[in-house]
Amino acid sequence: MTGSIAYFCIMMNTRLATYLCILILGISGIGPGTAQELPADQSTTADQVNLALRAAGDRLLDLSGDSTSTIPPVEVLGNQRYLLNLNNYILYDSLAVILEQTFQQHQISGPYQVALLDCITDEVLLGYSSRDLKEGFAACMGREQQDTCYRMMVTFLPTRPATFGKNLMAGVLALIAAGLFIPILIVRRKSIAGNQIMDQLQEEDDDCIRFGTSMLDVERQTLHYSGKAHKLTYRETKLLSVLANQPNKVLSREHLMASVWEDEGIVVGRSLDVFISRLRKKLKDDPSIQISNAHGVGYKLEVSA
Repeated sequence: MTGSIAYFCIMMNTRLATYLCILILGISGIGPGTAQELPADQSTTADQVNLALRAAGDRLLDLSGDSTSTIPPVEVLGNQRYLLNLNNYILYDSLAVILEQTFQQHQISGPYQVALLDCITDEVLLGYSSRDLKEGFAACMGREQQDTCYRMMVTFLPTRPATFGKNLMAGVLALIAAGLFIPILIVRRKSIAGNQIMDQLQEEDDDCIRFGTSMLDVERQTLHYSGKAHKLTYRETKLLSVLANQPNKVLSREHLMASVWEDEGIVVGRSLDVFISRLRKKLKDDPSIQISNAHGVGYKLEVSA
């Protein structure tokens, strides 16, 4: 029975069918149900993190010329947050590569964020997110560092894995209900079979934002203009969607950073400028659009009438 449901979902490749399949599979226990926020890697233990962070600290201190200082145990702060008191100067530009390599060696995976704190004041001086690393960018690389001692704090971020239902009888009832919709779905599929891809993109879709002569497909992280498609990163998509939803309005730097980096816990102002520069390059082919800078305030997506 579950095989029949899955076959139906594969064959009925339409938006209505997709929504219906999610309902059927979620209820019957063979598809995604209610999302729950869980740690990125449940198998990661505090001992693994302790060993990995101390190994990374040892390499970082060696690079800074310190081969004698003792590496203290890692403090477990709770909520997947760990603190290593380096109590010495380290080279920030080497941190991302060394930490990522060390985590791989100790089989630690999942998104995380890193903050370097002043060991005296506990002020956050530098920091980045592993999600930004995957996009080829880490905040503050190449910038001048303060000549101070550091404490390194690593926070593992939660993900939202799918959970699964268990009620097979409910799934059977849902399948019966689906039979009422199958003729409608078949007719719908036939009606769009001959359409081109761009015709489908022009359909009204809650996940698409139109501005100027361009369109942003948020779900697919794609910018469309004049028949061309530009793939965007997760944060480029998020930033552009915030700007495009309020065209011709100046949005403050604080508002943009909070909207795009709110899940990071650490926001570095330089990140916003870098991503604005990336979006400008990808929007340059559309003469009806430009991102302007309101000096000292923020940015505005200007859309010609």
